[in-house]
Amino acid sequence: MTRRNLLLASLLVVFGIMAYAPPLTSPQLIPPTPLPKSPKGRPRQPVPPTTVTLTSVVIPGNTYLLFPYVNTYMGGGTAFSRFGTGIDFANTTMDPFGSNPATAKGSATPQSGSCTVYFYPANTSVGVQTYTTPPMPSGGSFAFDVGSSVPGFAGNTGYAIAICGFTNAYGFAEIYDNYGIGNPTATTSYQANIMADPALYPRTAADGSGNAAIDMMKLLQKLGIKPQ
Repeated sequence: MTRRNLLLASLLVVFGIMAYAPPLTSPQLIPPTPLPKSPKGRPRQPVPPTTVTLTSVVIPGNTYLLFPYVNTYMGGGTAFSRFGTGIDFANTTMDPFGSNPATAKGSATPQSGSCTVYFYPANTSVGVQTYTTPPMPSGGSFAFDVGSSVPGFAGNTGYAIAICGFTNAYGFAEIYDNYGIGNPTATTSYQANIMADPALYPRTAADGSGNAAIDMMKLLQKLGIKPQ
């Protein structure tokens, strides 16, 4: 079949369908369903059904602490040549707030647990050293000397990260000289930094700010909470 004949056949099919198509009926208008009226005569707006989903937010029961400077350097037998570091943990889940009706809702839940400390020496060839404290009851505390309790870290400087198995944990470090040879002639101390929970606020570079700052909007998103 030539292209001319094919075109003519196509036109015949189209016009044939149009010629034998049934006539269109006039459109039927369906009146709107009247809305129910309130007792005062004003129409009520229909309210679509609403599904409410309750979401439980579980906050992990750990505390993460950073000790940015730990010194157990032992370089000689004179002052300021041998150093030691003492670390103390406090389990502050026992507090006075539960007995006051105005603060009872903010009182801590009593918990007990241990703290595992990861020591990172400046000389990375030494490797990470760990130490786990005995369990601390609610309201309890525990202190230890790094040099004698963590012999693998002795003679080094570096930092440490502690993971405590309870909330409201606090840490304290004291650095002193004359370690092992006499009474200290100088000491310095600091309170450990509380770190954001890495499960809720990752420390990766891709997250932008890491632990340098806690973006509350991002934290709420990670918890699955939509700000109103």
